[in-house]
This record gives sequence, structure tokens and C-alpha cells, in this order.
Amino acid sequence: MDFEPTAEQREFGERARGFAQEVVRSRRSHAEEARIPADIIRQLGELQMMSAAVPAEDGGGGKGHVGYALALMEISKACASLGAAVFVNNSLYCHSLLEFEKKGQRKKYLRPCALGEGIGSVVLNHPVSEPGHVRIRALRSGSGWILNGHQDLMGNGVLPSHCILPAETGEGSGSGEISLFVLDLRHTSGIRLVPEEGPGYAETIKLHLENCPVDGDGLLGEPGQGLKCLINTRPKNWIGLAARSVGVGRAFLEGALDFAAKPGPSGRALFSSQAVQWALTDAAVLLDASELLTLKAAWLADRHKPFEKEAAMAKLYSADGAMKAALEGAQIMGEEGFERSNPFWDLMRHAKRCQIEQESNLRLRGFITGHLVRALKGSI
Repeated sequence: MDFEPTAEQREFGERARGFAQEVVRSRRSHAEEARIPADIIRQLGELQMMSAAVPAEDGGGGKGHVGYALALMEISKACASLGAAVFVNNSLYCHSLLEFEKKGQRKKYLRPCALGEGIGSVVLNHPVSEPGHVRIRALRSGSGWILNGHQDLMGNGVLPSHCILPAETGEGSGSGEISLFVLDLRHTSGIRLVPEEGPGYAETIKLHLENCPVDGDGLLGEPGQGLKCLINTRPKNWIGLAARSVGVGRAFLEGALDFAAKPGPSGRALFSSQAVQWALTDAAVLLDASELLTLKAAWLADRHKPFEKEAAMAKLYSADGAMKAALEGAQIMGEEGFERSNPFWDLMRHAKRCQIEQESNLRLRGFITGHLVRALKGSI
């Protein structure tokens, strides 16, 4: 197997690295703005990074999952919150539309977010593992639907323009029948968005729907097939989350190395300690292995080969690797690493989120075990 990225994909990753270093880091204030600047999102759209794996004919980058993974690693390393926003728009919003869209939905709901003119979001609680957290009710109204209820959306410092959300559509409350809807939040009545308050990039947005009308083309897939749709899109989401984890982990490793190289109160650098050297070496090995697992899963997905197990392994190993780098970095920096003004306090939270988003790593181990059991039965 040859996992070497194509020249186009390699150039795409380098373009992401240049943008991250020249634009994102230069404007990044660790006092933190309340919101990611809209012009950053527009520039990412122009660079095709808000839709890297989306086909070019739909306004996307057409760089495949390998190109997307390389770019997301660089963006996440420079700014974890921005990496999260890029991940949500690419993996959770755009990929879901590509898998289950109907005629006309790509132009109406996909292209604005692919081009950076808007940004897509999804609900915060994953309804596959937590179906009880679906708090939207959809009732038929002519050829469309009326939606009522409230749900938390992934914000990541950006007010979304579009979202995909699950709603209960069966007869009677508590029926358990869940369908997926896609909404244009800017041009639909009955919608109220309430961003989370507090310092730092707002990660949660409260979505309130009151008699919200949705046309028939707002239904994603078939009625009652919402959970099935979400289950089918998880493996591609894991590839994006694995790439995001590698970027977050490398940001921690880079920061810990810089910190350890500076002379301490005694005049000696912490890196002169063999224990510190070994801790950082272990983290570097984990992250390099994580990148290889991620690119393997992306390579298989691009070639339409089975990749579900590999994607799960990449997400599991990469997220755990990011958390390992975060813990080692925190130990090296001591109390300084836990000050809110220190960027590593925010990175620690992102590393933990990578472990629990889109199926926690505890659940993911069961998914991988299932593949091993099926392989074992086939060999007996």
C-alpha cells in the first residue's frame, strides 16, 4: 500500500499550514474573543478548507479525506476551537448532506457552507448513543413540517447559518421514530439562537424552535430513518475527529517542548531531565502513530474500500494520544499550565472532548471488538 498523499493533497496541507501560521496564529488572542471572526471562516471557505472532501462540482475542495485530514491537523494545531468548527462543518454537516441529500438540497443547503458563506452545525448530544436527548417534535403540515422544541447545537465560536437536527416524527410523543431535518437558520421563522455566555469561544448554542415551518425538502433522507443515517455517517466523522485530535496533541507537544527548553529558576532547562525527555518522546511517538492510522483510514475511504474499523481505531488512538500529550504537558508545566490565561488550559478541554465526541472511546472499543469477533468467526 502506498499512503503517500498526492501532490495536490500535499500542497493542500501545506496551504493549511501557511494559513494557520500566518493568519490564525497572528490573530489568535489567548485572552480569547467571544467569537471566531467571520472573515476567518470566509477565508477558509475560499481556500476550500470548509469543504475539503466535498466534490468540486458542489463547491468543495475535492481533496478527498486524505487532503482534509492533512489540512485539519494544521488548523487544529494552530487553534483548537477553529479546528473544531472546521471539523463540524466538514464531517458532521457536509458529509451528512452528501450521504443522504435529495434533489436540490446540495445547492440550497450545502454550497453556502462549502464556500464559507455560512457554516453548518449539528446537535450537541449524539442521538445514536443518547436517543433520549432528542427534544424536537416534528408534525406534518401539508407537504412540509412544523417543528417545536429546543436543542443544544455545537457552536465552537461561530453562529451557524445552517444545521442538521433530529426530531421525533412518529405518532404520539415518545414514539421513538426519529427523522433528520436540515434548516437554514437565517431564513426560517420561529427560530431563536441563544449563544452560551462566558469567556472563550462559545461552544454551545441553544436552539429554540416555536412553530418553525420546514418545507418538504428540509427532510434529510426518509422519515423515521434518522438514526440509521447518523450511524452510517459515523466512520467518516471519526476520520475527521482523529485528524483534529492529532492537531490538538501536537499543539500541546510543541508548547511543552518550548516550555521545557527554557531555563528555569535554577538556570537549567527542564528538558535536561531524562524523565521529561522520555515523557515528551512517548507523546511524540503516539502522535506520529496516530497520524499514520488517520491517513490509512482516510486513504481507504478515498478508494471506497472498507474503512470503518480503521476509522474507529484512528479516532480511539488519536484522541487517547492527544489526551496523553495533554497530561504529560500539564505535568511538565505544573500549575502554570492550569491558569485560565494559559492556552493549554483550553487545549486540555479540547483533548478530552476528542475522546468523548461522536461515540466515547469506551464505546468505540466495543465497536472495534465487534469487528474482531466477526473476523474470528470467519476464520474458524
